[in-house]
Amino acid sequence: MRRVATEPSAALRIWPLSVTTSAAEAGRVVVARDWASRFFLGRASCLEMSLAASLASTLHGRAVDWYMGCRFAPCESHAWIEVDSPPIGEPGTPDHPFKVTLRT
Repeated sequence: MRRVATEPSAALRIWPLSVTTSAAEAGRVVVARDWASRFFLGRASCLEMSLAASLASTLHGRAVDWYMGCRFAPCESHAWIEVDSPPIGEPGTPDHPFKVTLRT
């Protein structure tokens, strides 16, 4: 008989997360995410893209940190993933850095 998770967090507890995720491994997930997003005809902004990379990493047993941040000059919000390093798959350091508002 197949085991079915009755709550969302129970499904993620089935797979143990690795504590030794490297930036290179996270970079490979981001490259795969970017490749797959070419076939999605809808809107895919930084929130959807970063969540896709975070969930793909989690489902493969890799631990990454998912961030949401904002800044006020200019007023903007952004989402990204990190692994003990600068944001993965993001362009260089912005001239006005984001203040982290959420980290998971």
